[in-house]
Amino acid sequence: MTLGRVLTASERVDVPLVLSGTNVTASDVLLALTTGEANVGVELLEVSSLSPVVRFHGAGAQVAAVSLWASNDAVDEDAETLTVALGDLSAESLGTHVAGGAAARRGRELVRRGDHR
Repeated sequence: MTLGRVLTASERVDVPLVLSGTNVTASDVLLALTTGEANVGVELLEVSSLSPVVRFHGAGAQVAAVSLWASNDAVDEDAETLTVALGDLSAESLGTHVAGGAAARRGRELVRRGDHR
């Protein structure tokens, strides 16, 4: 997940995720930040829920790499599917914690308002 620009020291953007599907519970999914050069100034919040949040904060934050695994929950289900989607991007943090605000565009890429490349 990539923001349209690097954040400055005082900025924050929270990107909600929505995990859903057939026979899916929070215990079916494991989420973690991927090790590597990405994830500077990135946190993963609410990882034990079906509504985790990727938080970008501070100077240098722009790219988040998140890994998702199916957990072996010992519950035998006939069919289990998982859908991962971006949540409501009109949330408070997009408009109030980024200079000029932020908005979704081009397939929900997050960019600074007024940046019309």
